[in-house]
Amino acid sequence: MLKNKAQKNNNWMPSATKDTLVARAKLIQKIRAFFDARDILEVSTPVLSSVTTTDVHIDSFKTDNYFLQTSPEFYLKRLLAAGLGPMYQLGPVFRRGDEGKKHQPEFTLLEWYRPGFTLEDLIHEVSDLLVEILNCAPIQCFTYQLLFEKLLGCQPHLENSQGLSELAIKHKIITPQDALALNLDKDAWLDLLMVSIIEPNLSKLCSGPMAVTEYPASQGSYAQTENRVDAEGNTFSIAKRVEVYFGGLELANGYFELLDADAQREKFIQDNIRRQSLGYPIIPIDEHLLAAQVAGMPVCSGIALGVDRLIMLALNKATIQEVVAFDASRY
Repeated sequence: MLKNKAQKNNNWMPSATKDTLVARAKLIQKIRAFFDARDILEVSTPVLSSVTTTDVHIDSFKTDNYFLQTSPEFYLKRLLAAGLGPMYQLGPVFRRGDEGKKHQPEFTLLEWYRPGFTLEDLIHEVSDLLVEILNCAPIQCFTYQLLFEKLLGCQPHLENSQGLSELAIKHKIITPQDALALNLDKDAWLDLLMVSIIEPNLSKLCSGPMAVTEYPASQGSYAQTENRVDAEGNTFSIAKRVEVYFGGLELANGYFELLDADAQREKFIQDNIRRQSLGYPIIPIDEHLLAAQVAGMPVCSGIALGVDRLIMLALNKATIQEVVAFDASRY
């Protein structure tokens, strides 16, 4: 009886085929060869940490004493401050959240940092990597403002929460009653419009890789900011941040990195104030990272790229489950 039951249970099998796993291994070899050719050092940092990101959009796993790493970012920045130079890490990270065709609680992240690089330099390097792995056209660049103007007819940096909520109602993302009940702030409305309207329509503007730049300053947790003045004399601040998409699929997020420890501490504090208002747990501030910034992080740009999603594109697969050895249902 137990034998018959075991025979019917196929969850012991991998979620990806043998051919896919072989192709995945070859693609990861190509990624490493890309960085080796550019003399960028591969490093390994701990999976466990006493602190984690304060980002309200990221929910971390926690053990009795440690957090599971959502990104090696803080460790890599400490290595930068210690003088290791250009480096990358390729390995597993962990984030709570809904499981789906593009999401798994454990996934493979490629993160790298380039001392002396502007954000534009880094975008060119990301473009070179995508051309190498996907055999695609180079990245096309669009500003955050341009996307909202083209697809929603508004200037996102100047629009207020009321105007953004009216756009969400107009496009039937939400009802007027729900809009009042939710009482979202400006960034939350922008995020809702980005996910619901902008991202699903990105492929209409660019069928290949796309870099979105000049996000609102409030949406650049680890980015330096810059003031802008438009043709009408209106002033606003933008974050030196980039998001990379391919056919509407989000692949990577990067920054011209914030170096000022005082400014970084204030961002952590503001994140925790927002977390508290939303009923989320308060996250301890990473004093090691702040000490590294005080010691002297080099001027640099860095980016984190989802490797499983990149492999989905390279192998023309529809789900992340098809390109990992064991998806979450088989843990």
